[in-house]
Amino acid sequence: MSQTAEIDGKGNIIVQIEGDQNQVNVKGLPYLTLTRYLTRRGGESEAEILTPYSFSIPMIGRDDEMAKLDAWLDGPKPISVRVLTGRAGAGKTRLALEMIEVRLTSGWDAGIATSRELQRFFAQQNLKAWGWQRPTLVVIDYASSHAEAIYDWLAELSDHGGIDGKPLRLLLLERSANEDAGWWRTAFGYSDGTAKAIQRLLDPAKPVALSRIEEQERKREIFQAALSKGGKTLRAPDAGEDTYFDQRLADLTWGGEPLFLMMAGLLGAKHGLNKVLALSRIDLAFDLADRELERIGRAGGKTPSRTALLRHMAVFVTLCGGLSQKVLEDAIEGEREATKRESAGDAATLANLLIDILPGAPGEAAPILPDMIGEAACLLVLDNDADTVLRAFEMERVQVPAATIRTAQDFASQERGGNKIVAPLAWLDGLVSIDAIEGQALEQLGWQLIDVFRASGTSVVLARHAETVSSKVCQSLAGDTDGEVAAYKYATWLVIHGVTLGALGRREEALTADERAAEIYHQLARVRPDAFLPGLATSLNNLANRLSDLGRREDALETAKEAVQIRRRLVSERPDAFLPDLSGSLNNLAALQSALGRREDALTTAEEAIQIRRRLASERPDAFFPDLAMSLNTLSACLAAAGKKEEALRATEESVATRRKLAEERPDAFSHQLAISLFNLSIDFDEFDQRAEALQSNPKQYQSLSEAFSSIHQASSIG
Repeated sequence: MSQTAEIDGKGNIIVQIEGDQNQVNVKGLPYLTLTRYLTRRGGESEAEILTPYSFSIPMIGRDDEMAKLDAWLDGPKPISVRVLTGRAGAGKTRLALEMIEVRLTSGWDAGIATSRELQRFFAQQNLKAWGWQRPTLVVIDYASSHAEAIYDWLAELSDHGGIDGKPLRLLLLERSANEDAGWWRTAFGYSDGTAKAIQRLLDPAKPVALSRIEEQERKREIFQAALSKGGKTLRAPDAGEDTYFDQRLADLTWGGEPLFLMMAGLLGAKHGLNKVLALSRIDLAFDLADRELERIGRAGGKTPSRTALLRHMAVFVTLCGGLSQKVLEDAIEGEREATKRESAGDAATLANLLIDILPGAPGEAAPILPDMIGEAACLLVLDNDADTVLRAFEMERVQVPAATIRTAQDFASQERGGNKIVAPLAWLDGLVSIDAIEGQALEQLGWQLIDVFRASGTSVVLARHAETVSSKVCQSLAGDTDGEVAAYKYATWLVIHGVTLGALGRREEALTADERAAEIYHQLARVRPDAFLPGLATSLNNLANRLSDLGRREDALETAKEAVQIRRRLVSERPDAFLPDLSGSLNNLAALQSALGRREDALTTAEEAIQIRRRLASERPDAFFPDLAMSLNTLSACLAAAGKKEEALRATEESVATRRKLAEERPDAFSHQLAISLFNLSIDFDEFDQRAEALQSNPKQYQSLSEAFSSIHQASSIG
């Protein structure tokens, strides 16, 4: 129900919105409006059913995560911030919405602070006067898009002290977060006093990764719940009833993300239960996006130009993350002319149609959701049309790059119909080449791109774009490095630039960037070791790799030893924060020791790295399995050098098994690494079986080498 409220601001205030079509006018004090999107519940189209706001099926398999969030909300801190990360489809938003519903029943104010509301809130004057009357939970989705404003807000809150009996909790949702750089550092600061005060609000001090759904019965429940929505009378076989279905469900590479299980369930009636489980996540997304575009197009009636323009504007709105009516009308005017569809109708009528079809906040058209379906819809309508993406960017300079990068992350170089999907990379080409993007806007684009680049295992798919942006940022920062924060930012970007250059094979240039970064970090750490030793260790670790790549192994060994020494010191003070970094430095050191013939030292170092990474992978497999596979390769090489051939073979086989699973889920990121492990496995077979005189005499070796070349070809074609 639509309501309008006017409130005199005579005390601290937060406004709880119970629907979508309400208006609030608060006089006097700054206020924040929280939204629950009640009117989006119980959607009828497939896309509406799949949105987390619809609550179309019960939340399944997240009891442990709910318990941890409950404990955080009820913790002793008066003000606390948590970052929750997870891949597309993991269910971050749905988990947050579920927690909002629970807290509302116990007297809390709770809801989502929308993108538009955050822009309005942060633009208010005198934010120090903002407060809250009850225990309050504020959820911010797509946190990276608001990183600068979040920093300003947290700077105010860090000096607040809280309100007795009325805890404030901020839950930030994002696909990934790197504690050393990216939007995390923009939101939580670098090293000065304000940043430290902000970082004390974090609980825990690092992002919390939302785990995959691993239990088969929970997967079956999610699939069946969605199947009931889409197929009405269809039923998934019970466990043991259909062994083929059971195996299909167990083998799913995308089965750990609830969204894709729901997508498969909705399409079960169309494709059949076993066939739908054979589809890729890309196939599922395109199938449902096509159906959503058909629904949108039907609103155009029998006028082809109107139908086409409605579909075009729906994806334009999706790229922009939603548009208000006035901005939407302006966009329709421009796009109607650009696409030569002047006969489609007047802008006001079309804007009203879109707001009815894709309702958002009052007077706003929302993006096509969930993200994967919206991204697939953009690809279906725009394909290689980078010009439309650039026109959308002129209207929304934060959301459009974020949407483009997410699309590249989810779809770039995946296959559809036997062809590589390359359109998102063409869109990125256009965005990163714009000379007018500079200053903070350039850094914002850079952080969004680099976060995805690093989260994907420094994927070769995005390396070229990441290098272009990081080069521009380094050039912009190089002229002003006076002061601690400016120098630290420049060194951080030099490290990132070195990584992107290394991914492209430009080793000498990468070495130059890493040497300069290490030089700056050394200077900073001498004055403030507590703040800058972690950055110094990272730069030294990267520098050691560059030196080794260029054959300067003695220099690399000494640099790697220094990185290990620093990280041991950091682990002694904060083991949870720095153990992953120590394991990486140990792995690098072991490889260098082995290359220089120091076999016993190398084996001892490699075994220590493996011990740490096994522990980390058991706690957070999604985050640390790639690192474990890398260390297994290093351990195998050290064992082989020490004459322990059977143990080396077992380590390589474990590395292959781990990387094969990773490559099935993310071929763009892990096909090349799988190829390396397979090639090593073929060599181990030959070393272990000295009787083999040719590849054909050892079928396993032949199979491994053949698969290695296939993976190398796949990785090369992706790049």
